[in-house]
Amino acid sequence: MFSFSKDIQQVLHKCGWHADRCVDISECVSDLEKSGVTVVPPAIKILKNFYGLKITPPHRSRPKLTAESLYFDPYFAYGGELDRLLFYQEVILCSVTPLAEVGGGAILIISEIGKVYIAFGDHIWLSGDSFIDALENTLILPKNLSEKIYPKNHTI
Repeated sequence: MFSFSKDIQQVLHKCGWHADRCVDISECVSDLEKSGVTVVPPAIKILKNFYGLKITPPHRSRPKLTAESLYFDPYFAYGGELDRLLFYQEVILCSVTPLAEVGGGAILIISEIGKVYIAFGDHIWLSGDSFIDALENTLILPKNLSEKIYPKNHTI
């Protein structure tokens, strides 16, 4: 389903992930849709493979925006705050679906075109042009800091 590097696969395997993992997410998708959340196709593919997993990246010197952990439960991640998701959609200019809680209260969201973002309050960073890119380059084994999307002139 996903083609990760060996380094990423090692981290994921330690957390219970395997390539052919397939979780029934019908109840999760139904709950999200009932609460007004748009569930984009790229999110379905990811959640079928990752729903319920908590991934803890290796602890080493990490940039500020590297995930402390990723808990793949979209309802838990956005906490029922539909207005927050609608704000992110307005800024990103397309539909988004929450994927995971990123340790510290930030959420991982994916757009309908497959770009992955980290959102915290009213701050949004592009984490990767795809889910694989996000895991490989910013979330688990960071090579790059995420690009801040909104607001451009503020730091946290």
